[in-house]
Amino acid sequence: MGEVYFVRGEDPVSKAIGIMGEYHAPLVVLVDKLESGRVLGVITERMIMRATYNPDTMKAKTIAARIPRIGSGETVAKAARLMLENHVLALPVGKESRIVGSISVEDVIQAMGE
Repeated sequence: MGEVYFVRGEDPVSKAIGIMGEYHAPLVVLVDKLESGRVLGVITERMIMRATYNPDTMKAKTIAARIPRIGSGETVAKAARLMLENHVLALPVGKESRIVGSISVEDVIQAMGE
């Protein structure tokens, strides 16, 4: 499971891009405030690639989407199924009401090979 990184809705998309590049993160979780951590959605690499915008001026909330999260105790097979059903390459991983990480297609493939 990968680390989880957050941006606020008012942050520019370029902040999410910077986090993804620096930490090789497949997604960034969008929250209303960093302190409260209420999840509004996620931004994935695919969303950024599809968007046509100026990443320095467009707000993160503009391209974020709500996608399902997977529980930290769920199987890799369930993660793969959710990714396929929702056409995403990564999912946020939740435990209780918090996002604790992320799982990507690469993680699923690696786990299946073990």
